[in-house]
Order: sequence, then C-alpha cells, then structure tokens
Amino acid sequence: MGDGPVTDNATGTTALTESRREWIAIVICALSGAVGAAALVMHWGSVASDLVLTGGVWTLTADWLGRRLWLARLRPGQLYDRAKRGSLRLAGLARIIHSGGLLLMLAAAVHFFVH
Repeated sequence: MGDGPVTDNATGTTALTESRREWIAIVICALSGAVGAAALVMHWGSVASDLVLTGGVWTLTADWLGRRLWLARLRPGQLYDRAKRGSLRLAGLARIIHSGGLLLMLAAAVHFFVH
C-alpha cells in the first residue's frame, strides 16, 4: 500500500496515512515560517504578533498531527482527568513542532515585555 489515502472498509471513510500527515505538517510549518520571516523583514506587523501567529500555526498543526483537535470539546474537568492519565502527550514530530510553536510564543512574550 502506498502513502495515499486509505479507505476504512468498516466506515467507508478515507484517512491520510501517518507519513502523508507528517509531510503535510512539515509543509504547513515551513510555509508559515516563511510567511512569518517575510512579515518580520517587511515590517508587516509587530515582532511579537508575527511570532505569536507563526507559533500558533505550529501549535495547531502539531495538535492536528497528534490527532488532538477533539480536545476543544472537553470541559476543564475532563481535560484534567485525561492529563492525569497521561493521554494528552504528543509523540514524535508532533511533539517537536509543538515545542517549536511554544518557543516562538515564549519569544514573542519576552519581546513584548522587553520592548
């Protein structure tokens, strides 16, 4: 089987394979990084806003890659229970992208309060 869409015979739905999802995530992060760098160079916005937007795209991409977007529907108590069980952890490339997004947002906060 190739890296294309895979059909689940039980439900008839088409899902992307993991390697295809990783490549899509890498492309999204590279493009948002390029747009963020262009925004910094061309002074389209403040440094902090450019870093926050790029970091936000990376964090959202990591959540999509780690299949965690459904967490937005949970109440805080349910999130706490899942966090106690350790089921909210990301692995592999999703964890790396998420860490990069958080670092960009931290850099934005530092720049915002220093300048």
